[in-house]
Amino acid sequence: MLRRLFVFPALVCLGMLTFNQVQAQTGQETVEHEGELNSEDRVHSDSGSYIDDYEVELESGMLLVISMECTDDSGLDTVLHLTGPSGQELRNDDAYDDQGFTGSRITTVVSEAGVWEIGAAGLHEDSEGAYKVTVETALLEEMLNERGDLEATDERLMKFGEYFDTYEIDVENGKTYVVNCFSTEFDTFLAANYPGGHAYNDDIDSSYNKSMIVFKPDENGKARIIMTSCNADSTGRYRINVFRVDK
Repeated sequence: MLRRLFVFPALVCLGMLTFNQVQAQTGQETVEHEGELNSEDRVHSDSGSYIDDYEVELESGMLLVISMECTDDSGLDTVLHLTGPSGQELRNDDAYDDQGFTGSRITTVVSEAGVWEIGAAGLHEDSEGAYKVTVETALLEEMLNERGDLEATDERLMKFGEYFDTYEIDVENGKTYVVNCFSTEFDTFLAANYPGGHAYNDDIDSSYNKSMIVFKPDENGKARIIMTSCNADSTGRYRINVFRVDK
């Protein structure tokens, strides 16, 4: 069964609103849906697992975070699928964070306006169990949009010798920042040192050429972003974007 996810803003009599309409008014939105995988569901064509389907309408440039976790004692090992209007696909099996989350999570910047399809599934064939899917969106303010090149004349990282470029941005205490990069020519890797911490990421999905980090500094200052590769001697063109969550 295909389900359309809607939101119902409290104290505002506007009827059913899709994500993009609510975003224009509030800047952020969270929707939760509880479901159950069982033998009455559609079967995924590749994995043979049961899968529930959802739709959300989104605007280009939004931050989108989708989480799925088991809510009963079935031990359901979750998998999330996300398909865009033009067929672009993201997938995540396991995600972990310092809050104890152990389900599946996809974090991305929406690349195309339209209806996106979410698939909530199990990892194994015939997996059954109850789950909760949470969809969070936020408007983003673009701070940096650059095309760059990793070249043999660039500096190298000391430990493994990868070429790297650096970018510096002003950051504010309590604000959330999103950095993502993409290349068709090498396996990307992102890192950031910011007031109060650091973050890094290799791959945001099953592909090797996209990386993303999300961080929140605990004081005003400068963040140093390192754009590099996973392999020494890798070179090539890339695009890097930095956003601040608009709230």
